[in-house]
Amino acid sequence: MQILKIFHDSRKTKRDPRTYGLKKKSYFAIASQAEANEAIRESLNWGWKLPWCRDSNVLPKFTKLSHHTNTRRTKTILTRASQAILRETIHNTRKNIASLESNLLKLHLQLSNTIIPVLWDIANNLAFWRSETDKQLKSQKLEHKYQALLRKDNDQMMTRGLNVEKTVHNISRYNMSQSEIAVLHKGFNFAVAPKTIPKEEIISEIETVIDHLESSTAEEVRQDVACILRKAKTPASNITKEEERALICLRKNKEIMILPADKWNATVVMNTEDYKRKVQQILEDDCYKKVSRDPTTYLKKTTKAKIKEVIQDEQLQKKLIPREKSSRCPKHYGLPKIHKNDVPLRPILTYQPIVEAKASYVKNSEHFLQLIKEINIDQQDVLASFDVKSLYPSIPIDEALDLIAMNEDIPSHVIQLAEHCLKTTYFRYDGQLYRQTDGAPMGSSLSPAIGNLFMTYFEAQAIRESQLKPKLWIRYVDNIFIIWSHGEVKLDHFLTYLNSLHDRIEFTIEKEKDKQLPFLDVLLTRSDGRKLQHQLYRKPTHTDKYLNAQSHHHPSQIQAVANTLICRSVRLTDEIHNKQEMEKITRTLRDNNYTESTIRNAKRTNTRTRRDSTKEQEREDIQTTQNSGSTNRKSKGPFSPRKSRSLSNPV
Repeated sequence: MQILKIFHDSRKTKRDPRTYGLKKKSYFAIASQAEANEAIRESLNWGWKLPWCRDSNVLPKFTKLSHHTNTRRTKTILTRASQAILRETIHNTRKNIASLESNLLKLHLQLSNTIIPVLWDIANNLAFWRSETDKQLKSQKLEHKYQALLRKDNDQMMTRGLNVEKTVHNISRYNMSQSEIAVLHKGFNFAVAPKTIPKEEIISEIETVIDHLESSTAEEVRQDVACILRKAKTPASNITKEEERALICLRKNKEIMILPADKWNATVVMNTEDYKRKVQQILEDDCYKKVSRDPTTYLKKTTKAKIKEVIQDEQLQKKLIPREKSSRCPKHYGLPKIHKNDVPLRPILTYQPIVEAKASYVKNSEHFLQLIKEINIDQQDVLASFDVKSLYPSIPIDEALDLIAMNEDIPSHVIQLAEHCLKTTYFRYDGQLYRQTDGAPMGSSLSPAIGNLFMTYFEAQAIRESQLKPKLWIRYVDNIFIIWSHGEVKLDHFLTYLNSLHDRIEFTIEKEKDKQLPFLDVLLTRSDGRKLQHQLYRKPTHTDKYLNAQSHHHPSQIQAVANTLICRSVRLTDEIHNKQEMEKITRTLRDNNYTESTIRNAKRTNTRTRRDSTKEQEREDIQTTQNSGSTNRKSKGPFSPRKSRSLSNPV
C-alpha cells in the first residue's frame, strides 16, 4: 500500500519520488505499469460489451448516426453504417488490447530487474488487486447500460406494429422475462440459424438420392457437393444471446406448456397441469375408450390384408400399403382457444378441403366471391351465416358409412377401406392408449371428406323439408352463408328447425351487424345499391404475424410469403377498398421485417399475374362468343348463382 500511496501522492503534489526513498526509474516503471493495467482494464470492459451489442443487434449510442432525411431507405443505410462502425470499433479494441498486453509484459520484465523482489511482489499484487476491483465496478456499470439498451431495443421491436399482447398469451403462473417474450414473439415457424453446417446429414441424404445414378454421374455430383461444402460458411445468428438463453430456459421448464393457439398464429403459455386436466376432460367423453395393448402391429397387418383383398392392381397396392417400420401410434394433443372463456382446447384435426360438385358447395373465398358477384340484395333480405359446433367429433360413423354406400359413384372397395379406417382409430396420450368409438378420427385426412359428404346429405334433407327456404344457401364444409328474405323472426325459427333435425348436429348463427357480415375471410358490406361490397376480413384477435423475414428460410420462401399475402389481399378486396388493403398489407410485411425490395417484387409479380389472367379471360370470352354465333344457338349466358344456387328445388 505504501508504494501505491507514494505513487498517488507524487502525482497529485508533483513531488520528486526520490523524497520517498524510491528511485526515479523505478517510480516511472511502476507508474507505466499502473497506467497500462488501467488501459487494459478499460479495453477489456469494452471488449466484452461491444461483441454482446453486435450479437444482440443492439447499437450503443456512440455508433448511432442520424440524418435530416427521414425515409425508410435512409434509416436502413444509417443502421448498416452504424453496425459497420461497431464492428470496426471491436476490431480496433482487440488490436489495442494486444498492443497493451505486449507493453505490459515489457514493463513487468523491466521492474523485476529494477527493484528488489519483495517490493516487486508487493507492487505487482497491489496493482492486480486494484485492477480487478476497478474492473468489477466498471463491468457492473457497463452491464447495466447493456441491459438498458437491450430492454429499449426489445420494447421498440415488440411495439413496432405487431402487438405482443396479441401474439404471446401467458395464462400460466410463470413470470416470463422480456427475452423469453421476445423469442416467443417470433412465432413457431421461425427457424433459428444453425451454429454448424450438418455436413454428415447432407452427404447422407445426397448418397441416398444418387444411389440409382450411373457411377460417373454420381461421382460428379459428389465432387460438386464436396466443393460446395468446403466453401460453405456458417450463417450469422438471427437471434440474440439473451434469446438463446431464454429458449434453453423455456425448454427446461417442465411446469409450462408452449402451444400454438387454435387460430391467428399466436403463442400460448399455460400450466402443464391445466393442459393435462383439460385434455382429460376431452377424453372422458363416451366416444373414447382406454385400451391395454398397442394395436399398431395388428392394424398394420389387417390393413395390408384388406388392401390386397379389395385392390388387384399391384402398383396401387404398393402406394397404399404402409412401408416397413413407418407405422407409429398417433398422438393426441389440443390447441387452446384463446378467444373463449376459460381457454378450452380443440383436438387437432388435419384439414384438407374436399371439392364437391354439389349445388351449394363453395371451394374457397375467391370462389365464394364469384358466386355472389351477380346477386342482387333487396331491402328486406337478411345476411346470416351458420356454423356447426364441433362437426368432426359429432359425425355418426355408421350413418356416414351408409351415406357412402348410397353413392353409386364410389367404388365398393373404397367403402370397405373407409370403414376400416373410420372404425380403427386409436391414439396415445400421456402414456395411455385410447380408442375412438364414434365421430370422425382426429388427425385423419379422411375426416374432411366424411364431414363434407355428411353435410351434403344433411343440407339436402333440411332444405327439402323446410317450409320457408333461403334465397341463397352456400356452404364451405360446416360454414354456411345464406340470404334470408322472410324476416329475422322466421330466421330464428329456421335455426331452431335445423337444430331439431339431428340430435348430434348443432348450429350457431351470426347475423349481419351494421350492414356487414364476415364469412370465411371476407367481409361483406351492403352498398347503397343492390350489390355487395367485399374486402379481406381479419378478426379482432388477428395478430398480423407471419413468417418473420429474419427466419433461417430460403429467400424464395420469404418471397413466396409476400407474394401470397399480396395476391390474397388483391383477390379478396374490391376496387373501393383496394388502396386501403394494400397499405395495410405493406405495413404488416414491414412489421415482419420484409425488405422493400421483397415487397416491390411481390407487387410486381401480382400485377403481372392479374394482367395475364385478364387476357386469358378475354380470350375465353371471345372464343365463347364466336362458338355461340357459329352454331346460331341462344347463349346460356354467364353462370348465374341465382339460378343454380336457389334451393327451392334442391339437388
